[in-house]
Parts: sequence; structure tokens; C-alpha cells
Amino acid sequence: MKQKQTWLDVYLAKYKWYRKMKKGNWFKHQFTKDALELSLTFQGTWWARYGEINRYSIVIEQEQWDG
Repeated sequence: MKQKQTWLDVYLAKYKWYRKMKKGNWFKHQFTKDALELSLTFQGTWWARYGEINRYSIVIEQEQWDG
């Protein structure tokens, strides 16, 4: 079951307690070299409810919270 990413998910997904509270699948993304060629400001990692969607990020970790 896919869940929609909300604006609150964008800001609070970096906290494990939030991902655990919201449940479901969470994917940790990292920018690829292709993304870094587009902009120097693309740095770090982030959590999202979606998996790989294009060539600019890769999934490096996955969490599944059931409830």
C-alpha cells in the first residue's frame, strides 16, 4: 500500500520517533553523481515514503514499521 508524502513528513521524517509513529515503509535516499552535477547544493540524505523514482537519488536504507 502506497502512502502519500505530506508536508509534515518532509520536515519530521529525519526523526525515528516520527517514522515509527506514522508507520509504513520509509526509504532513506542519497543524491547520485548525476544530481551533484546539476547543483552543488544537493547534499546529504533524506527520508521519504517513496522508493527509487529517478536517476538522481538512490535508496541506501529502508525501514518498515507495522502497527
